[in-house]
Amino acid sequence: MPSEITAAVCGVLALFCLIVSVMQFMEKGPLMNNAWIWATRKEREAMDKKLHYRQSGVVFAFLSVIFFCIALECVLLTGWLFPAAGGLSVAVIIYAFASSARDLGSGKY
Repeated sequence: MPSEITAAVCGVLALFCLIVSVMQFMEKGPLMNNAWIWATRKEREAMDKKLHYRQSGVVFAFLSVIFFCIALECVLLTGWLFPAAGGLSVAVIIYAFASSARDLGSGKY
């Protein structure tokens, strides 16, 4: 019973992250990026929003796949989907740091 509840919650989270990801790629809705959230009004005017929308879209797409893997593991009990979700979690963290560092170095931030 608890695994079905976990699967349902993770499925809902996967769907939510997928919708947010698509919206970020379309550059619609609020920009969900730390650089944007913590920037001053003056800094926001100079920022390249397209770059931050893309970065957020990629991160939310990763999160959607991670939650989907966890939901599938709860239902199928394969034994390899949890480690796959863990690997994807590491990959999204590396991507977030690397893309932020790259953007800082390029002066587009």
